[in-house]
This record gives sequence, structure tokens and C-alpha cells, in this order.
Amino acid sequence: MIGRHRFLVILWLVIACLALWWVIKKPANYSSLTSTLNLISSFLLVMPIFQLGLFEMRSANLQNGELAENTTNPISVQPLQKAETLPERDVYYIILDAYGRSDLLQDAFGFDNSSTLNELKQMGFYVGTCSQSNYSKTDLSLSSSLNMDYLQELDPTLTPDNIDRLPLWDLIKNNKVSAIFKSLGYRTIAFETGFDFSHLNHLDDFLSPQRKGFNEFEILYLRSTMVRLLDDAGLLARYHYTPEDRKRDLILFDLDQLEEMPSLPGPKFVFAHLVIPHQPFVFGPDGEPFVIPERINKGITYYTKKDYELGYVNQATFISRRIVPVVKSIIENSSVAPIIIIQGDHGPSHIDQTTRMGILNAYYFPDAKAELYPSITPVNTFRMVFDAYFGADYKRLEDISNFSEYPRAYDFTFIPNQCAVQP
Repeated sequence: MIGRHRFLVILWLVIACLALWWVIKKPANYSSLTSTLNLISSFLLVMPIFQLGLFEMRSANLQNGELAENTTNPISVQPLQKAETLPERDVYYIILDAYGRSDLLQDAFGFDNSSTLNELKQMGFYVGTCSQSNYSKTDLSLSSSLNMDYLQELDPTLTPDNIDRLPLWDLIKNNKVSAIFKSLGYRTIAFETGFDFSHLNHLDDFLSPQRKGFNEFEILYLRSTMVRLLDDAGLLARYHYTPEDRKRDLILFDLDQLEEMPSLPGPKFVFAHLVIPHQPFVFGPDGEPFVIPERINKGITYYTKKDYELGYVNQATFISRRIVPVVKSIIENSSVAPIIIIQGDHGPSHIDQTTRMGILNAYYFPDAKAELYPSITPVNTFRMVFDAYFGADYKRLEDISNFSEYPRAYDFTFIPNQCAVQP
């Protein structure tokens, strides 16, 4: 107890008073010391400012189209012709981050989501029972699906020796799918995810829950001041707002807002990237707070296999139960039957490469003769949408799955689809 800040402050005040008395009683010339300290301070300021400046310049160049000038993408973003006789349907693209394929989840975790899939099928969804992702990481996967092509075709500079991920983030923020919908007169809507790279640009509406309390930076700053005494005494505990709190608020906010989307004037393209069942683990199976913290070893954070399995199944159980009433509400409250895609960007980690690539992939395509098939991958998702509902002719691409790890994100290993699940 004697080591608590609220007790040690007395000692520090005594030392400060003695130091001040010594400075006053012992006059000296501190000009040389002051110059040295000023030089050190200037250096410490210049270095991070220089690094931040380089990053901002690189980001600005990407935002201004530097990447687009070097891209040889065969897909046109010219406005499609809306058929006068067809209704304008809202389009929902719901990403459940790291939600794996049913058979692989059963094998890896003993997790059975068949009741969820059956409910979706009863509502009219088509479920790709053998679907794999095209890529094993979120930014790679979304870059591809939102631009309807493979990364090497979108940007030839994404070679195995390239470790720059900024081009991916530009492909997501300024993607072709949302650009096409805007050209068709659609209202574009997305939600805060907690990750800037998946926040789309040029949106009509960007929805975010209200922040509560002090975030991590604010708490860190306050702990560097005398206010730390109040925090040490527990008087600021109720104002702490942890990343786990923020994730819970984001997920719950997104799910609630998705149910309200049909009331907004349309037509609408709604992009909802929900970082669940992906870690961090903050939900129990019934949606209750249930945090499983990462462990730390020599500065490296990680989950044990046991902790990961528990946390993943908890969150997969919760979102499986919650997403069904959400899409049911969207369908029932839409004046014109909407198009809905529910998709994993990749599967869970901590297992193997095949499990990592298997994904949930469900389509609600009302009154359309789309040629959906069990092994469809995300790269073909919006090719199917635009062909079936907007008279486009985007030829179906071969379904290819590429596994990679950071930092060599573009050094791909082909993962064959060995799925034996019957459609």
C-alpha cells in the first residue's frame, strides 16, 4: 500500500521543495544546459513530425488517384442502365469478419450453426456450402470483393516482394462497387468499424455510435498528470472506455441500425463490416459482456488455442443468433424485396490454412435467375448482382483462393477447394 501514488506524492512534494530550495540558494549559469536540452527536444520533435509527414503525403497521393493511374483494371465503372421495368432494390453487403464455413467450424470447434443456416434458407437465402474466400486477410479480401477482381489485376505492383498495404486501403475506400451504385443514383451508407482502412470514402452516410468516457489515449495522458492520483484511488473507473467497450458498442449499434435501414429513403447500398466473430473477444454466447484478454510474452500479445476457441465460439454463437432476426426485419420492413449478402471475409485463425479460407457465404436474391453455386467466392459476388439485376455482363471469374501472411501479404499460396459438402 505504501507504494500507491496517493501516498508517494507526499514524498515527491518534499523532494520537489528541497530541489527548489537548492536551485534558489545556489545561483549558477544554466545557459549551456538549457541550449543542450533545447537541441535534444528539437530533435525528438522533428523525427516523429517527419515520419508523420511522409505517411500523410503517401496517403494523400493514394487518395488523389496515384494508384488509379497505374492500374490496369478491365472492369469499367461507367454507369449501368437501370431497367425501367425493374424495381430499385436496396443492397446490403454484410461482412461478418472471420466467420468460417459450417463444415469447417464443426470440425475445428465442434460448433454447429446448421440451425442458423436453415433459418436463412427458409427465408429464401442461398448458402454457398463449399465457399472459400479469395484471400486470407481482411484488407486483401475486401479489396478484391469490392472491386470484383483479383489483386494482381487491380494493381500489378502488388508483387510478392511488396509489403506496402496502403494500395489495398485505397482500393477499399475508393472501390468500384460503391462507385457503380452511386452512378445508379443509390444512397451509400456504411458504419464505423474501428479500423480506418475499411471506412469507405465518398459516402452519403457514415454511422457511428456516440463515444463514452475516456479512451485509451486520454487515460494515458491523464495518468501522466496529477489526475493520476484520482485514478489511483479508483475515482475515475467509471469513466474508463476500453477498446473492448468500444467494440461492443460498435457491434450492437450496427446490428440495431441495420434493422432501421428500410425506413431510410432509397435506393441504398449499405456496407456493414462487423468485426465479429473475429477477436478481440468481448461477447458471451448470449451477447453478455465476456472479455477474454490476450496474453503477453516478451512484449508479444497472443491467444492460447484454448482461449481462442472459447472466444471464437462465444462470438460465433452470439452473432449467429442475432443476425437472423436482423435480416428478417430488413426483409419484412422493406417496401421492395432487398438484395442481401452475408459473407465472411476469411475464416478463423489458430487452425490451418484450409479452415482459414472457408467462409460463410449467403445470398438473398429475390426474383432473380442468378447462377449461384456452392463454391462461389467473393470476387464473383457483385458480378452476379450487377448481371442479375442491372443488365450487366461481367463474366464469372475462376474461383481461386490465395493464402498469405503479413508482412508478405502478396506472397500467395494457392489453397485448393477440397470441400465435399453437398449443395
